[in-house]
Amino acid sequence: MTNRKRIITIIFLYFLFEGFISLAQNDSINDQNAKVFTTINFLNSDSLYTVDNSLDNFQNYYSREAIGGIGLPVNNKIVIDRDQNLNFKYYKNNSANYFYHPNAVVFYKTHSPFSDLFYVVGSKREQLFRGIFSYNPLDRLNIALKFSRLRSDGFFLRQNLIHNNLALTSNYLSKNSKYGFLIFAAYNDISASENGGIKDDSNFINSSSALDRALVDVNLSGASRKIKNKNFLFKQFFYLGKIDMSKDSSESVMKASSVIALSAKFYDELIEYKDDNPVSLFYNSIFYDSIKTYDSSYFYTLAGDIEWKRVDNGNRRGIRDMFGLAVNYSYEINGVKQKQIDTLINNSILGLRLFNLYSVRKIWYELGGTYGVSGFNEGGLVISGRIKKEVFEKGSYIEVEGGFSNSVPDFIYSKFYSNHFRWNNSFENQQVLKYSGRVYFSKFKTGLSFTHQNITNVLYFDDRAVARQFAGNISIFRGDLTNHISLSNWHLLSQVTYQYVEDSTVIRLPSVVLNGSLYYENDVFKKAMLLQVGLSCFYNTSYFANRYSPVTGQFYLQDERKYGNYPMVDLFVNAKIRTVRVFIKIEHLNDGLMSQKYIPNPNYPMGGRAYKLGVSWRFFD
Repeated sequence: MTNRKRIITIIFLYFLFEGFISLAQNDSINDQNAKVFTTINFLNSDSLYTVDNSLDNFQNYYSREAIGGIGLPVNNKIVIDRDQNLNFKYYKNNSANYFYHPNAVVFYKTHSPFSDLFYVVGSKREQLFRGIFSYNPLDRLNIALKFSRLRSDGFFLRQNLIHNNLALTSNYLSKNSKYGFLIFAAYNDISASENGGIKDDSNFINSSSALDRALVDVNLSGASRKIKNKNFLFKQFFYLGKIDMSKDSSESVMKASSVIALSAKFYDELIEYKDDNPVSLFYNSIFYDSIKTYDSSYFYTLAGDIEWKRVDNGNRRGIRDMFGLAVNYSYEINGVKQKQIDTLINNSILGLRLFNLYSVRKIWYELGGTYGVSGFNEGGLVISGRIKKEVFEKGSYIEVEGGFSNSVPDFIYSKFYSNHFRWNNSFENQQVLKYSGRVYFSKFKTGLSFTHQNITNVLYFDDRAVARQFAGNISIFRGDLTNHISLSNWHLLSQVTYQYVEDSTVIRLPSVVLNGSLYYENDVFKKAMLLQVGLSCFYNTSYFANRYSPVTGQFYLQDERKYGNYPMVDLFVNAKIRTVRVFIKIEHLNDGLMSQKYIPNPNYPMGGRAYKLGVSWRFFD
């Protein structure tokens, strides 16, 4: 056992032992003691929510859209909306699901120290360890540490990978609620071998006998990829308004009517691709070195942001206190370094939002717009609007949303230089017109939604993995049904997505995607344990799935074969005893029981039947 493994094991066993003592001594453990919020909802009490301690989908701890297994790049089979903003973007990071970053991270408000440990061990030496530690050194100051480590060898040759992620968050609000801040700092590191996929997936699919996946030939024998990412955010809030004396004490409290927020951000990323044997026929071209490939791309963003925003002052005297307004200005300095590229790019953005601070008829709305003043996205425009109304019983609502964006392509589409690809393009702005609607019935735990978008000047990678632009419009429709149906002790959790692409020349999506679980749930051992036993399934109809390029880290077109039409079935047992949750899972239960091997993306089959054990333990003391 390596020293690193020993350290992880000792840490986990220590908190496991401490947890047994805590459970024995404290009968009042309550997950209400730990509440979380996001960066955009600081000081908004309505946005606080307790940490999730349910068993629903607990066993599904990673995306089933990863090509080949956990830790590998994700190819979304459902059309998703990237952030519609005008900030500088280098590329779509298909491994971003594994990263800590400020848009997705949550901040903590805890009355006592809070810890959350999650450990998974599985076939092919898979080990995942996540930890969260939240502590309040002062009454109104919180500090939280998050870390995650994943390692796996995978089922096929050269699928070994290691992920290391570390994040520090902090939030503070002064005693009189006049000043507050958020701090976020993270380091994300991925090191993975690249096998370029198996050489012949036709043989793999059509083989009548069981195949040892570790003996299947792969395309690349000496390639690897590393991503190192650093992220920092410091956001300060200065609340403006009247100072009132608290009714319960002699303390003064800020009755804010507006807030000024100042943000400083830094983001950088280093991507390295190496191949000790690039003469393989896998590559279409070799431009610089036929002996060894070493490609490096480095980019960073240094940004400042200032925003003034009206907030709910609590008076609620009609329109004048209901009307919300926010104005913000952002300035970025962006740098990109690559073969034959060393450039600085500025970018300045002006934004405006209108919204209601409170509602007397349970109607909420927001209108917003951003404009590229100069630099990278000069002349770019994003307009969006949303209205939401609570209907029927509490928690049910109808929501309508729409928007338009006109933005510059990600940098990778314009310029890219490596040992195997190079291009220098001048593409038109991509435009997206979108509208959507959603209705949710809380009584039936059912949601219905639709999205329609029309994309002009679509950016894509052609069948040789080269960046291109489609001169025309493509219309995409998406409809979703999500529900949680209960009948006695039986439960069905499901999401069914239907998609229609009017012109599939450059955008390829499956028509139907199904993700669901059917399970039996009951309290056992005199209600000391909550138990779930069931099956989960991920399925999509067949379509011309995109290939993956390890050089660029992007997905590109292919017209040779359709992939899909295969259910990925898991058997799971979930259990919960107070703050401890455990799952035992047989993943890909139907491996070898069906004639077709499962290949979600060309040359990248999913792994075989795998056995996994996961434990989550939370401490509130």
